[in-house]
Amino acid sequence: MSADDGCVLAAGFFDGFHLGHRRVFESLASYARALHLRAAAFTFRNHPRSVLSPQSAPLLLSTPEERAAAMRAAGAEDIAMEEFTPALAAMPPDAFIAFLRRRFGPIRRVFCGGDWRFGAKAAGNAQTLRDAGIDTVEVPSADYAGARVSSTRIREAIRSGDLAAAAGMLSRPFSVSGTVASGKGAGRSIGFPTVNIIPYEGMCLPPCGVYASENAVANLGIAPTFGKDAWQRPVLEVHMLDSSPLPPGPGARISVPLLRFIRPEMRFPDVASLAAQIAEDVEICRRG
Repeated sequence: MSADDGCVLAAGFFDGFHLGHRRVFESLASYARALHLRAAAFTFRNHPRSVLSPQSAPLLLSTPEERAAAMRAAGAEDIAMEEFTPALAAMPPDAFIAFLRRRFGPIRRVFCGGDWRFGAKAAGNAQTLRDAGIDTVEVPSADYAGARVSSTRIREAIRSGDLAAAAGMLSRPFSVSGTVASGKGAGRSIGFPTVNIIPYEGMCLPPCGVYASENAVANLGIAPTFGKDAWQRPVLEVHMLDSSPLPPGPGARISVPLLRFIRPEMRFPDVASLAAQIAEDVEICRRG
């Protein structure tokens, strides 16, 4: 197989890499193997609506790095992740197709979802690719609980606190991703040391509260009991149970799965009351 043999291409934004996205990549990998072609993927680093209508841009389920890792794990050998810019937004569909061909060489088949659009004013679709001589397959969507799986539906589930539905559509627990930050030592001072994670800007988050994680209890919130020492924006404070290994130190990028909701975040009358409640939270997580 050489670059001149061309490729099979998956195209889309793939936020969250949910059940529907997995179907696209299963089709991609299977077809690429059968024809001994390169499996490739095209996506954007930033959501197109962040350029076209910033006020309505969606909160995201995954970082660009997480999407790229998921695509590689699903079989994509060659990933193009382009910055969506006003120039790309203004590109007519035929120019966009030429852009893809320059990047990937001969494109033998494109796999996409039925709602994938491209080019100025979203005028291009699967039929536009066919008209340009590119065999294109619109992969049927996946269903969960009797309805179509979509990134929008997953965001709604997360923001409402329905982590079970989100996990079902993602085929894995929803995770909060961010950067480890130095804390104030408050948790350690009451016997519950935490690793503090600043969620990435623009990421979709569930309601503030206490959650069970893997061998850990996690609080998403501002720690209001500490008054002037509270966080200025929601932070995920993770207390590891038993002898579980500690995550990396400050500056590390990390993703923490949230398995189920325990209780909402509360302001306690004093630190002793908070410590007593955290002890209860830990026991709830231990019992599963």
